[in-house]
Amino acid sequence: MRLPVKINAALPPIVPQSDWIELDDKSRLRKTYEFDDRDSRLAFVIQLLSINDQESDRYKLLIDGSTVIVGVNARDGGFLSDKDKKFARCADDIYRDIRLYARKHDEF
Repeated sequence: MRLPVKINAALPPIVPQSDWIELDDKSRLRKTYEFDDRDSRLAFVIQLLSINDQESDRYKLLIDGSTVIVGVNARDGGFLSDKDKKFARCADDIYRDIRLYARKHDEF
């Protein structure tokens, strides 16, 4: 039986830098992302800002050196909804894609 994807054993797996933390009041999520280079960090921030422009500021960003802290707040001060959690997963997907892209370009 063959796997549907090719596994490149030379590349280490991408492990999230941290988990999403649900803050005390249950209306906010927060996660910290680390970047190896400025271009990857910038690409990540630009993608999240683009979503913010379309979705009325879904993400709160704090940028400090190679670290980006992302916050997702519930709408109307209520509890986190499935849609809020979807935006959190979207940030994870963007991060994963940028890391994969950066690794592929490092191989050349």
